[in-house]
Amino acid sequence: MRDSGYKSTATSIDEFVDNSHQSDASRIDIFTIEGKSTGKRGVGKPITDIFIIDNGHGMEPDMMRAAIRWGGTHRENDRRGLGRYGFGLPSAAVSMTERYTIISKLEGMEWNGVTIDLKAIAEGHLTQDNGVVVSPLAERCELPEVVSNYLKETGTDLGYGTIVHIEHPDRLTTGFKRYSSLEQKLMEHLGLIYRGSLRSVDIYVNAKKVEAIDPLFTTPGCRFYDVGNGCIAEGMPALEFKVKGEDGQEGNVRLRFSVSAPRFQKGVDGTGNHKGRLNVMTENNAFLLVSRAGRQIDLVKSVPDTLKIQKRVLVIYDRNWSVELDFDPALDELFGIT
Repeated sequence: MRDSGYKSTATSIDEFVDNSHQSDASRIDIFTIEGKSTGKRGVGKPITDIFIIDNGHGMEPDMMRAAIRWGGTHRENDRRGLGRYGFGLPSAAVSMTERYTIISKLEGMEWNGVTIDLKAIAEGHLTQDNGVVVSPLAERCELPEVVSNYLKETGTDLGYGTIVHIEHPDRLTTGFKRYSSLEQKLMEHLGLIYRGSLRSVDIYVNAKKVEAIDPLFTTPGCRFYDVGNGCIAEGMPALEFKVKGEDGQEGNVRLRFSVSAPRFQKGVDGTGNHKGRLNVMTENNAFLLVSRAGRQIDLVKSVPDTLKIQKRVLVIYDRNWSVELDFDPALDELFGIT
């Protein structure tokens, strides 16, 4: 299960953000702790802990015990968010670490915590006499001191909610192993993936507020919409239509289009490249950017031969046009979403 195949550390963290958003959180914080410098030239301080903190409705102890198991969920077939099967939390956690802790509290109740240690499981500490591995019980606990200090520093009143503590992550992907690079990459990634959600929930990375990024660059106020080089992307007329899903339910499909001039990714003085714009354009160079209810979920970078499209390979010049397809959750089965 540790090799479950997340594209990056960022896509693992998306799982926790999805859960927080689905728990009606209005604020989500990703807070990291850095260790001591390795002393090697050009190598920064490593990440020793990652906390994902939200002010959602929280969980009762029995639900926490279920949530750490694969398949443990109370959102069976819930279409409001992406969590429907109870696999995201444990899969994302173990993709980064061998040990993680969930701390949660319902309004008017106490904080409780439960820890999963894969080494302890492998050594049989949670195996009953009949061979069944059981979840540990959630127990009364206090907030970790580093979390309490972070909340004080940010002026956040966390009366209830959920905290995920990724302890000593040993499988962070390239670009996410150091404090400064993780922060910069997460700010851009979360701003892009959750651009449609940032109107209703605030996301912070190490106390810095995430700004929405429109990969089509046609939304005023979004990050990189105007970088001062005199070049703005041109939005084309959008399309919206209804489609019947496999179960007969109707849902809307929305298509947006944009095109930009060759100099769009240039720096302010017209020379060099604007790093922020170019990164977004390069990473989202695709035939289709696919979103579900405003949450980006996929990039279509190849097309099947059966479509008989003459051009089936994207090149760098294709970064200057974009097509976004967004659909309602009622159409999940039609679009092959699990």
